[in-house]
Amino acid sequence: VAYTDDWREDASRRDFTMNALYCDASGEITDFFHGVEDALAGRVRFIGDAEARIHEDALRILRFFRFLSAYGRGVPDTQAVIACAANANKIDTLSGERISQEMLKLLTSPHSAEVIRMMQENGILPHVIPGTVSPEPLATLADICRSIEYSEEPMLALALLLRSDTGNIHAHLDSVSRRWKLSKAHYRMLSALCEQKLHLAAHGEKHWKQQIRRLGKELFIKLALLEWAEGLDEKTGQKTIHLVSTWDIPQFPLTGDDLIRHGIAPGGNMGILLKKLEQYWEEENYIPDKNALLAMHRTLI
Repeated sequence: VAYTDDWREDASRRDFTMNALYCDASGEITDFFHGVEDALAGRVRFIGDAEARIHEDALRILRFFRFLSAYGRGVPDTQAVIACAANANKIDTLSGERISQEMLKLLTSPHSAEVIRMMQENGILPHVIPGTVSPEPLATLADICRSIEYSEEPMLALALLLRSDTGNIHAHLDSVSRRWKLSKAHYRMLSALCEQKLHLAAHGEKHWKQQIRRLGKELFIKLALLEWAEGLDEKTGQKTIHLVSTWDIPQFPLTGDDLIRHGIAPGGNMGILLKKLEQYWEEENYIPDKNALLAMHRTLI
């Protein structure tokens, strides 16, 4: 790093024209490379030679597509795309933290689906996400989240991409998690989103409630949104989200202590009996209270 008081020299080493704007204390903007014009027009353009800027820092490849997804409009800069594709292998030298910082922002940007497709077509995506994924559902997910006022999350979008791969999802999940240096919490969430499916269309409200109790509302909503984005019909999607948003999860009213007080010895058989009673309670739509369940247990012994 070398410091300079020459604004033009400083600007010439930045990545994009819209990132090389300077404002003095009086509010006057200095713009050496038509950055204001590009920003207003939605043009993501490298300063000077794209190859030279990328050679300075390969992260600029991912930043180009991230800015394109967030701010781009119209036809992307052809020479910039060519330069990014030609230097895609340089992404392999980047740290996982730097990759995830850009990609997680990109995945929830307005034009993520079309930009991911562009990265795929230009041989760039395999350097950050293995396998063959389908970007199209990302646009559907974004529309759904907007329609129900749900804040779209990067892990949700990443899971949607990984679930679209017909190859070894678990292996690709592990590969992305290691390469991107994801936290343990992010890995656990991503794993749950990739490896579980609700099969909402094949079941009704009774089954949905059982799944909500088993998974918790947060994970259930995320899995429901993924299935909706993957092709679940809108009516079922809306109905499911309404249910999970409005239903208060009931607490199973019986405990092992209750059974002990009624003469059931502790041990494995008690656990089996409790499970059977809970299944009966679920089948009866959570209506039987403690007394009804205690009366019922004699028929199950």
